[in-house]
Amino acid sequence: MESNRKSYSLENVSGGKICGKILSNIRGEGEVKAILCLLTIGFAIYAGIGLWLPHYKYLILKDEMNQLAEITTMNNDKLRQKLIEQIESLEIPIKPKDLKIFRTSKGEILMRASWEHDVYLFGRFVKTYDFNIEVGEGEVR
Repeated sequence: MESNRKSYSLENVSGGKICGKILSNIRGEGEVKAILCLLTIGFAIYAGIGLWLPHYKYLILKDEMNQLAEITTMNNDKLRQKLIEQIESLEIPIKPKDLKIFRTSKGEILMRASWEHDVYLFGRFVKTYDFNIEVGEGEVR
């Protein structure tokens, strides 16, 4: 029985064109380009995580505030303490004066939080984010 498989040695693959590329990488050519590509990808990942992390913390805190506003029967002091614990665990720089909790005339809870977060990238680039969360609707009594 005769085999239909072709031999793919370096000599007969597309007239040696692929062979030349493979051998040039074996000799060390193209290493600088590969290193630059890896550094660029690494810097992009570092910057992406640095710029995205404050938004992630914002979304987590907003979700926690929504849940507490919908299902809580706690008084304002206990609710504030619960939120401060969550804020500390997320390491969000909220000052106590920037966290406000109110009861509406219908007994619903209205919560507000605001803070600024500075992101430092590569020791030179500074990006400041202003976050504001407002949970609940209605007029404060």
